[in-house]
Amino acid sequence: MKKIESIVQKPFFYLTIFGLFFFYLSYNTPLTGDDWTWGTEKGIIRLKNFFDEYNGRYLSNTLEIILTRNDIIRYFFLTFFSTVYIYLIGKLFYKKDRHVFTLFAFVFTLTMPVNMFSQTFAWTAGYVNYVVSLVLLLVYLVLTKNVFQAEPPKYNHYLWIFMIPLGIATQLLVEHITLFSIFLAFYIICYTYVKFKTYYKVHITYAVSLVIGAIIMFTNRTYINVLLGTDSYRSLGPENEGVFQKLYNVYTGEMYKYLFLDSYIINIFIIVMITIILLKTPKGSNFSTLGKYILLLSSTFIFIFLTFIEPILDENYLGNKTTSFESLISILFFIITLITTIIYIGDKNIKMKLLLYFSGVIILSIPFIFITPYGPRAALAPFLFLVLSALELYNYNMQIYNWSNDIAKKILIFSTIILLIFYSIIFTRIGNTSRDRIQYLNEEVEKGAEVIELTEVPHSQFLWMSSTKREHFKNMFKEYYNVPEDTKIIFVPYYKDID
Repeated sequence: MKKIESIVQKPFFYLTIFGLFFFYLSYNTPLTGDDWTWGTEKGIIRLKNFFDEYNGRYLSNTLEIILTRNDIIRYFFLTFFSTVYIYLIGKLFYKKDRHVFTLFAFVFTLTMPVNMFSQTFAWTAGYVNYVVSLVLLLVYLVLTKNVFQAEPPKYNHYLWIFMIPLGIATQLLVEHITLFSIFLAFYIICYTYVKFKTYYKVHITYAVSLVIGAIIMFTNRTYINVLLGTDSYRSLGPENEGVFQKLYNVYTGEMYKYLFLDSYIINIFIIVMITIILLKTPKGSNFSTLGKYILLLSSTFIFIFLTFIEPILDENYLGNKTTSFESLISILFFIITLITTIIYIGDKNIKMKLLLYFSGVIILSIPFIFITPYGPRAALAPFLFLVLSALELYNYNMQIYNWSNDIAKKILIFSTIILLIFYSIIFTRIGNTSRDRIQYLNEEVEKGAEVIELTEVPHSQFLWMSSTKREHFKNMFKEYYNVPEDTKIIFVPYYKDID
């Protein structure tokens, strides 16, 4: 029995289960939207042109061309990076109870907003941009977590060589990660120098490689077109808007929803952790009693609002002031979290890690104030840093107050089982329907049908554009599945039977 308990408590046990789960998820996730385009001759044309005037995401574009042409490679690729994503989040925390943080990482990832999940983990084109880039960023965070220890960090003599491909590859996936990674690299360099009065070859090599990678990315002519306003997809927003007007419009439009309201589970968790810190801090410590109670009342209000009030309100309960009001609450939440971290977190190493993670939430969002369009997939990276902040706050409380993880483990294991079952059922239905409709499509094409009706997949909110009315994507769908140009494709609701 003790041997079984010992195995169950090892991260490897959970990672094996998660790996099998992500493989099953990948197997049942059909290609959608832009995947059809990348899998056709148009993708090869872009490659031959080396994505000139398309974008500088050279690595993710190439990966997409490969993955849309080989299902087996795609299944193993998505499985590997999804599992490593969970593993690396847990790896940021030290050995004691690491499996608890691995479970937290899985639960928080699978409870992200559905629209965010659909555009990242359940969409190959989104995955190679937004998930793979975060995995590479997490690799560096894990490698440099030792700078937040009391003792000077020690590295393998040849590790700096690995930093070269890691740094350049990180820069060729998606733009906001390209920009943030440079901030991260110099944050680590500056923090290490201030703390240990020395520089490390590993850090310097990584920073130089990032700069080289950024130059490679942003010398693609498409970014000049964005600046000139001639790009057909991205833009800098209306020219007559000032910086503060753009900030207001973007943040109150969608950004606060993705980072605050839609991500309420992680934010409620953060508020609970912050409240515990405030309640446990002795009176008169570092801040006035009045200030402490203001923070406590504010955090309690936000908790009650997110948990009980907002879910039962109408969509526009304050008319055109609703988004402004909710945006202010989200800003208040962030301010409370920052003040509590700066004033009440006693461990300087944890404090600096938290400030790094909070800066990640901000810096990874800033580019989308100026560059449109902005969508749920763009919020994945800030969401990850909210998760890291939440786990670091939990880690701090666990250390300071000597928490037992027994109850947390039981809740997490139960939650994990529920999520495994839930997603398996959802994607089993999606996968079966997708395979059936492709088989039906091939049969109808063989018969020479002029009009083919295909069912939409069930639970389509978990996928990005699995069925479309837009002619471009219909044409790409037909080209990918070798459907004659003059054949008409009609997507019908899932509940409608095909004659």
